[in-house]
Amino acid sequence: MSRRFALFTLTVVLTACQSAYFKDGRPNENSPLFEVPVGSTVVLEQELIVPAYQQDIFLQDGKAFDFSTVNKWRPYCALSLHAQTKRPKAMQADTFVVRKVSRQLLFQLAGRPVQVAGITDGSDGFQSWRVNAAVMELSSGRQPDVVKLTCAAWGLPPDATYVTLAAIRGALGGVVSLHLAGV
Repeated sequence: MSRRFALFTLTVVLTACQSAYFKDGRPNENSPLFEVPVGSTVVLEQELIVPAYQQDIFLQDGKAFDFSTVNKWRPYCALSLHAQTKRPKAMQADTFVVRKVSRQLLFQLAGRPVQVAGITDGSDGFQSWRVNAAVMELSSGRQPDVVKLTCAAWGLPPDATYVTLAAIRGALGGVVSLHLAGV
């Protein structure tokens, strides 16, 4: 086993052991067990344009991307419309309330087709890449067609974990801010 692989495995194991909250009740933003609470707000700080015939705009490192240019191995998020339109659609700066939160194992993110890669595990077995996603259903009185924020990164089972709040915030950067309910 390579030294690099052993270090990666140790990092994943130690990260997975982190509790969702610290002893003083603060959320642990680096724990894959922490979920964004319902009632939190997602604030779109600037206008984003969803291209024609698409329903998602992807965010990584605080920049907007088309799905084809996102680095899928690093945390990224998709802000999604209810449906695609024939013309580009502007998402205006606005505040959205998180109405429902779920975690999902996906082989595609936010409606975009994703080719699932795979590698052999060094024996006769086969492991597939997977996408562990945190899905936040959103609502806004001004923009009811903006319905979801999905954040994820690809990984290999059993090492793949859900993205942390810190990773989500890193992907959103200054374009979108996330304010936790009850904190």
